[in-house]
Amino acid sequence: MFRFRLLAAPLILVASWSPLLCGQCEPQALVATDTSAGDLFGMGLSLHGDVAVIGGRSDDGDAVDAGVAHVFERTPDGWQQTVTLRPSDPSAQAWFGWGVHVDGSRAFVGAPGKASSRGKVYVFERDEQGGWSQNGQIVPLTRNSLDFFGLSMDSFGEELLVGAREAHTSVVDSGAAFLFRRESGRWNQVLRLAPDTPLADGRFGHSVDFHDDRIIVGAFGSNQFRGRAYIFERSGEDWRQVANLRAPERDLDDRFGMDVAIEGDVAVVGCRWDDERGRDAGSAFVYEREESGQWVAVQQLFADPVVVGGEFGDRVCLRGDRLLIGAMGNVGGGPGAAYLFERTDRGWTQTRMLTDPVGQGGDGFGHHVALSDDSALVGIWSSNTVGVDAGKAWMEPLSSSYLGRSRQSVSAGDALSLGVCGGEAGQPILVFVSRLGGQVTCFQSGLGGVLDDLGQWQQSLVLPMGLGVQELSLQAISRRSDGPLDLSNEIDLKLR
Repeated sequence: MFRFRLLAAPLILVASWSPLLCGQCEPQALVATDTSAGDLFGMGLSLHGDVAVIGGRSDDGDAVDAGVAHVFERTPDGWQQTVTLRPSDPSAQAWFGWGVHVDGSRAFVGAPGKASSRGKVYVFERDEQGGWSQNGQIVPLTRNSLDFFGLSMDSFGEELLVGAREAHTSVVDSGAAFLFRRESGRWNQVLRLAPDTPLADGRFGHSVDFHDDRIIVGAFGSNQFRGRAYIFERSGEDWRQVANLRAPERDLDDRFGMDVAIEGDVAVVGCRWDDERGRDAGSAFVYEREESGQWVAVQQLFADPVVVGGEFGDRVCLRGDRLLIGAMGNVGGGPGAAYLFERTDRGWTQTRMLTDPVGQGGDGFGHHVALSDDSALVGIWSSNTVGVDAGKAWMEPLSSSYLGRSRQSVSAGDALSLGVCGGEAGQPILVFVSRLGGQVTCFQSGLGGVLDDLGQWQQSLVLPMGLGVQELSLQAISRRSDGPLDLSNEIDLKLR
């Protein structure tokens, strides 16, 4: 038996425990318990760690098309629905849940149809007992009917960026994006963003992404729907436009900027109806920031194989060295797909195609996509599985090894089950402490074993007294028979 050297006493193994990893290494279809025909479940979604929020924008439970949002959380038995979020002031055609974003224990749900489509965003927070409650509403300082505020959003830290694609500036329907900051428990507007040169019907704000001191906003309606995307950078408290991105070759209705993503020095823009590889086949452009500050297109991505009418680039999501691109088109009778790309020395390379094996033409698989460190979430808003246009979602693990645990918080003396799945039979496995009290410790030795005939390993242990920290994180590492190391997801334990 291995021991964690950094602990004050050895881990004590116990003989009995319940199965831990049911469904954790297999794709899982998600449907809310009360989803019914016409709900469009999966039209909006977001994923962060062990929490997913999925909107049902046309749910009629409170009023016609009032909408709801469903919270799913990862458990030892897979992803399970834990609560349904509703606004404190539901109303018809609010479309609550069309825009959603989750960040840790905080969820933002947009209702772009609220108040004659002026729009509103609702804030929900999770307490220590796991319950969710509404604790705020967000609207811009000035708004008009048909602004569609709340259709798109992203947060970074204590700031939230919200798009309003049909807000007026100096021209009609040019669009805007609003930045809010949480101060003294309130969300205050600190900035209204618009292009340096607003364009009529630009739909600036249809898509937004926000990372650190950089913002990207899509405007797919610009120049007769050829489309554009704009990058803004922060210097102190000021934001300025630093890039006006356009596809190198643009045609009418290409819809470049339909969705956007940014992280670090990389930006991605979807071009949903690009015809370069076939009518409406679509593409996505990758941009990188040079030392001079200029953003340059470095790669154009296509689905492999290319599907005419596939609408590749309808949605994009960037996380580290992974990029997920949705293609909801159904030419040929398919349900749609999402394509995973990974960054290599040769650029971005497609490594996987996700789709619903029981899907039907017109399901809309890929119209919304999200990534976490170890999973991909895809909306299938028009699925008829439980009713016409009821919708569903698809969760697929991305790591070949998954590390699970039986509980999230433990006390000394508690029994804790750990398990790994997704590897090869006979593959050696090591579970180690990767962080201790927020500090990276990496490879401080740990608990070892060998994967069984099902590619799984499970063990139970009792935490010793005197750990001296409030939290620690664990990871598993193994080596496949063909040589490469395989690193699992990281899990956090809170110590009571």
